[in-house]
Amino acid sequence: MSLDAKPRILQSNLDAKSAIVQSNLDAKPRILQSNLDAKPRILQSNLDAKSAIVQRHLAGD
Repeated sequence: MSLDAKPRILQSNLDAKSAIVQSNLDAKPRILQSNLDAKPRILQSNLDAKSAIVQRHLAGD
């Protein structure tokens, strides 16, 4: 690699890293919202499963 190419390569790497960081920042609110949206369904599913286990236990199964 020539010394002339090094600054261009470093700039290209910096530009690519900046784009990746920006993409991650852009995606984070959507990911967090998706997690918030899913949490009540997950909690309800866990509650339903635990309730079924308790019901079976109480029924003597």
